[in-house]
Amino acid sequence: MGDAGFTLHLKLLVPFSGKLTPDQHEFKHLISKTRIRVEHMFGLWKARFRCLLHEVYAEPELASNLIMAMAVLHNICQLHDDRVWESWKIIIPPHEVPEAPEAQVIAGRTAQWRNDLMAEVLFNYRNEYH
Repeated sequence: MGDAGFTLHLKLLVPFSGKLTPDQHEFKHLISKTRIRVEHMFGLWKARFRCLLHEVYAEPELASNLIMAMAVLHNICQLHDDRVWESWKIIIPPHEVPEAPEAQVIAGRTAQWRNDLMAEVLFNYRNEYH
């Protein structure tokens, strides 16, 4: 999930830009809201677990287990009001995403088609159940 500075890519959700339909506007708002929460959590984790300030040199399975262990430890800390101090926090540089053609195609589908479909499904769901 990225912000408007990222290139549309099949493996990356980015918000819509320009003149938007109501469903695209709602989708853009939800992506932005979710991305901000995720970035905030990454900042907290990097403050609490300083090893995340650098690359994790481990096999994928071990790296996955380390991340899961950090999630559990972080949640235990949160339950016991062990807070992350402001002085621990750092400025997190933006992630580098390789440039990709705007309309990558896999099985005849583009990244734009995927975003449009997700926005439409979300809009229909919200209108039907809320």
